[in-house]
Amino acid sequence: MPRTDVCPVTFEGSIEAAIQMLDQIFIQYIDALYQVEGKQEKSLLHSEGQATLKRKHLLELALLEGRLGGQVAVKNIPTMNLDYALQQHSLTASSDARQVIAFAIHLEKLAEQYFRQMCSNCVSPQTEPLFNRLHQEQQQRALTLEDLYEQHFLTEN
Repeated sequence: MPRTDVCPVTFEGSIEAAIQMLDQIFIQYIDALYQVEGKQEKSLLHSEGQATLKRKHLLELALLEGRLGGQVAVKNIPTMNLDYALQQHSLTASSDARQVIAFAIHLEKLAEQYFRQMCSNCVSPQTEPLFNRLHQEQQQRALTLEDLYEQHFLTEN
């Protein structure tokens, strides 16, 4: 994970740090994709890898254009914090959908924690809005995965 104790002072530096973070997450999705054998599990990892690539691509475009398009409302999105309840394991050829979704939750929470830490550490007018937005987007990704996990694997009692 990129360092959170060093704050970029420019918009461009912030974008580059975010791209590095998403690139590391993407690489882990690719590595996991080659580990699992199940069709459904590969599809889940493929979808999450694509979503990460799309976010990274938008950041690369922002770097070219000098601004980040679109708006995200400033709000805290509560998640269930399933990453604390689910054990983190490396995926194997026999990993099932539950393990793959848990793996993805852990990856997205790593990125969310990184951007949250950057929000706290980097409070310049050029970088704070960017890291706040990236943090919110990561919270939304984590929430989507937690909802998927809950829908398929948690029972109501």
